[in-house]
Amino acid sequence: LERERQARIEAETIAEQGLRSLYEKQQELELLESIAVAANQANSLHEVLELVMSRICQFSHWPIAHAYLRDSQLSTRLYPSQTWYRATKHNIQAFCEMTEKTYVQYGEDASGQAMATGETSWLELNSHCSLPRQQTALACGIKTVVALPILAGKQVIAVIEFFHHLQLRIDATLCHLLSQVGLQLGRIADRQLAEARLLHDAFHDPLTKLPNRAFFLDRLQRAISRRQRFGNYKFAVLFIDLDRFKIVNDSLGHTAGDSLIRHIGERLSSALQEKLST
Repeated sequence: LERERQARIEAETIAEQGLRSLYEKQQELELLESIAVAANQANSLHEVLELVMSRICQFSHWPIAHAYLRDSQLSTRLYPSQTWYRATKHNIQAFCEMTEKTYVQYGEDASGQAMATGETSWLELNSHCSLPRQQTALACGIKTVVALPILAGKQVIAVIEFFHHLQLRIDATLCHLLSQVGLQLGRIADRQLAEARLLHDAFHDPLTKLPNRAFFLDRLQRAISRRQRFGNYKFAVLFIDLDRFKIVNDSLGHTAGDSLIRHIGERLSSALQEKLST
């Protein structure tokens, strides 16, 4: 009878664990599906990041999240996006202010490591942390950081940080889930970047990279429509002729003509930028 009782208890325990595991897997699949659907409907990467942070934090019960973006000019660092998820009773204002003015270098802290490796990074903060942002995090009661890289192709374009007030050991299940989310977001971000490139190419000249005729006509129509709606709105159109350009093409060749057009475009862009900055 005792052996039968123990066997029954073990069978019930195994069944319960199986049901719990099945329920957790179902919850994870529902999370991934909801993220995919919502992310596909988002209009920008910022909207996608904000959505993912809130969904994951609510699912995993992590109270704080923040997104870093890849610096397009200096590809070895991340800059703060000022996109947050905060559901904590702790006062983390000092940490938020520090984060929003901190650029993370390649390989530095959890986010820099995620950018360097392209893999989820888990960091437990302690008194030996040397970076100012880590010290500020500790002072605000933050003890664990997880950084999730978002890859478009093989390039990390963003990193989402998750913070917890408890000292937590590495959770393999959570890391695996975050990796799945990162892959999913990477495909969505890759598609959005491709769409943005196609849209840019449709409205810009491939030689000079300046807005083309289609772009000009679109903006002209918008200006005319605005003029019709608001009588006090004024605009002007400036035409510039490049005299004797045919002579350059005929005497020096089309390569020289292309080079001249590119230089003219650079001079015009530079002049406009200087004028707008003043």
